[in-house]
Amino acid sequence: MGTGTDSVVHMRAPGKAGMKVVFFRGVKKYGLSEISAGSSWIIGWFLLLMCVPSALPAYQGTVQIGGGPDRARIVFGLERHALPVLEQKDQTLIVNFPNTVGKPATFTDIFIISRFAFDGKMAVISMNRPFTYTGSTSGDSPQFILDIALKQDASAPCPIDYIESNIHDAGVAVGIVVNPGKWPEVRCIKNKRVYLLFDGETDCTGIEQKLSLIPYITFDGLVRLEDATAFSFSLTGENVEMEVNAQELYNKVVLNITAGSGSRPKIYGIARSAYEQGDIAAAIHTLEPYRSSLDAQESILLARAYWKISFPYHMDSRSIEALKLMSEGVQAMVPGLPRETVMLEYSRMLLHASMHSDAVTYIQFLKESQSPEIAAEAYVAEIDVLNKKGEFQDAFVQNKRMINDLGENAVPERLKPYYLSVLADTYLGLSAYPRALKLYREALALDPEFFRTDPDLYARMAEAAYRLNDFAGAKDYMLSAVNLSRKDNKAEYLVTLGDCLYKMGRKGQAMSVFSEVENIAPQSESGIIAKLKTARIIMDKDLADDGQLSDKGFYEIIDIYENLKSSPEYQEGPLGSIIKIRIAQTYAHRRDWENALASYLRAWTDTKKDDPVHVYVQTEAEKCILARLQELFRQEAYDMVLDLYTEYRDSFMHDIQDLETRFILATSFHRLGHADQARGMFISCIEKPSSRSEEALYSLYAIDHARGDYAGALKWNTRYLESYPRGKNASVMRENRGPLLYYTSNLEEAISYLEQITDKGDEKALTALSMLADAHEKLGDPDRTIATLEKIIGFPEAVRSPVIEKALYVRAIRLKETSETARSQDLFARLLDQYPQSAYRDWALYHLAEISRARGDTGEAARLLDTVIQRSTDKVLHELAMSLRGELGLAKDLREFSNLKDRFREK
Repeated sequence: MGTGTDSVVHMRAPGKAGMKVVFFRGVKKYGLSEISAGSSWIIGWFLLLMCVPSALPAYQGTVQIGGGPDRARIVFGLERHALPVLEQKDQTLIVNFPNTVGKPATFTDIFIISRFAFDGKMAVISMNRPFTYTGSTSGDSPQFILDIALKQDASAPCPIDYIESNIHDAGVAVGIVVNPGKWPEVRCIKNKRVYLLFDGETDCTGIEQKLSLIPYITFDGLVRLEDATAFSFSLTGENVEMEVNAQELYNKVVLNITAGSGSRPKIYGIARSAYEQGDIAAAIHTLEPYRSSLDAQESILLARAYWKISFPYHMDSRSIEALKLMSEGVQAMVPGLPRETVMLEYSRMLLHASMHSDAVTYIQFLKESQSPEIAAEAYVAEIDVLNKKGEFQDAFVQNKRMINDLGENAVPERLKPYYLSVLADTYLGLSAYPRALKLYREALALDPEFFRTDPDLYARMAEAAYRLNDFAGAKDYMLSAVNLSRKDNKAEYLVTLGDCLYKMGRKGQAMSVFSEVENIAPQSESGIIAKLKTARIIMDKDLADDGQLSDKGFYEIIDIYENLKSSPEYQEGPLGSIIKIRIAQTYAHRRDWENALASYLRAWTDTKKDDPVHVYVQTEAEKCILARLQELFRQEAYDMVLDLYTEYRDSFMHDIQDLETRFILATSFHRLGHADQARGMFISCIEKPSSRSEEALYSLYAIDHARGDYAGALKWNTRYLESYPRGKNASVMRENRGPLLYYTSNLEEAISYLEQITDKGDEKALTALSMLADAHEKLGDPDRTIATLEKIIGFPEAVRSPVIEKALYVRAIRLKETSETARSQDLFARLLDQYPQSAYRDWALYHLAEISRARGDTGEAARLLDTVIQRSTDKVLHELAMSLRGELGLAKDLREFSNLKDRFREK
């Protein structure tokens, strides 16, 4: 054992004759025989370090010192626990206890301590170099322990810049690249070991880890020399040799390592170690040289490495190669759960690559797995596929099926974030926005880092919040989406962020965001959309002043649109139609209807009927047309309404759906006498409830009534009274309902409505009475028929009406039939007196002739009949009159014969 000197081992190093390699022992120890007995004991560092109570007794009131070449430990033995005040002044440390704790003692040149002076209460400790210290107490006995260590000088920076490797069939080439000006001495021993000797004291951390990823070579460590540092590298494995090529010109030492024939490096373990340590490039570099001969696990590992580089932000050539390698690996694996696990991983990769049909092939197989966990993940992946295809209803059903097949708790905990996000996507697609947002939040609560595998997650959360009108929340989510998502989506997400700000009323900030989109993607679809939204904000601000679009605002907006006309999107892309729509809207705000509709027509013509943009054009054009029609309708310019319809009836107005527009068109057609066109449009106006439904129903009634379509008129009458019993035209409808029921042979129902209008004393009342009389007649109620007829003929004689005319005639006949000839004769006479040109005149004369004949006044009867014969053109009546007249002549002849006979007898 030494007594204070350093232990030195001499070594003859290659190329450095006489160089000393110094190995400092861990501690410097004193034997017990060398420890002086006194009030303070100096003991070995090892015993102090280990604090072994059985080695030495606890010396109360003593100071024990131990240490090594760069450190020292001082232990103050105390009667009871006490903490001193420590104060450092330059290279001196003062330890001041609150009370006297030991006997005075002084030492010099002990380890790193140049002088130690202790008066029983305060110790002054001077060091020969800068130092650091820590103080602590012992739990076993009352002690205060002071550890002092010299400050280490910073080592020189690592002279090795980086290490590269190139694995090949024959072995591996390792290139050790050193920093300029740091070229080492290179020495090799039997092609098995190489030393790089760098001047001065230096250190390199991480070299061993880097070399662990390279086959056949290992890092032995550093050897400290007096004026240099040696880096030692050696070969591993059998039949391995090394050739050293020092390329000082390129600052590179190349180790060409070759393995024996038939020997292949164990690349899988090396690559896997690199992959697990996050060194993806090293894993790829290790496996790529053997691409053509990789086994299943190597193919899968290389696929994962390629995928790791791209996922989730890119789909590039490496991603495609990863899918190919993964497929090869899966095909080469033997059936079993490990293969199914890899198949699941592969199906997720296919999903990310939008290769849905390929993914489904594996997913369907995995749903039948014997592993409940694999089956559950396959079900979730299938729901994910359906979501990505937009089949959200099917996705919802599939989730229910999974629960029925596998149980409520089928999804394992590790899959919960993925499952919840997939389920949230389903609800988002079904417009169940509160549920979707709740599930997204639950997914992130379970795994706050989940967005790293799904960088678009925040964008979908923003969509859900936006749909719920939570624009502030949507803005926050979209900010995260912008910062985390793929570069390709940034412009699109910025547009949505601008929309959120716009909805929040922060239009200036929204314009700034849209301007940023124009900067980063000026010719993209998002860039054009940003310009369109900027124009909209300009319009909003301009209209906010007085509701009118100023000349300045108009030309500023049109200038934006004119610039967009030069873009390829305007000529060929779907946004071209949107630009045309915006131009049309701008003209419409100026009430320049001609230019507005012309722009709408161009957009309408450029799009297909099933295109959403086409639908949007139709909607906006209808708004413009409606505004123009309302102007013309207020002016009663029905002919101009017809002109507008004629111009656009094969485009916007061919299948126009707006009810107000249809009503204006229908009314205009009706006023212009085009009843058929008007009727069809009025019918479309009542298909859905609207403010125009009542007027449309009344117009339909009027059209059918005027056309004599009483069944149609009755239908609209019924619907009107059911829908609008207190409507504007309800009283008119009720008055006319009785006649409609009568005309359609609904006689019993007609009676009650007809009776309601018989007391008005006007022509409508007479018409209703006439219908009532006929209804009672047809229903076999003679008494009510007679009563009704009497009511008609009871009208003042000054009133002239065809109804009274007919009633007089009918009632007179009924009286004649019942032998009430006197009153019958009076009514016939009244008819002839009041209505001398009546269509019933000749018949009335005939019936009067019959009454006269019955009374024996054949002369009067003959006169009346002669009048009928002379005037009537009715063949039936003429024949009857002739017949009756003949009978009267025969009777006269008989009477004359009888009279002659009587006179003859008298003679």
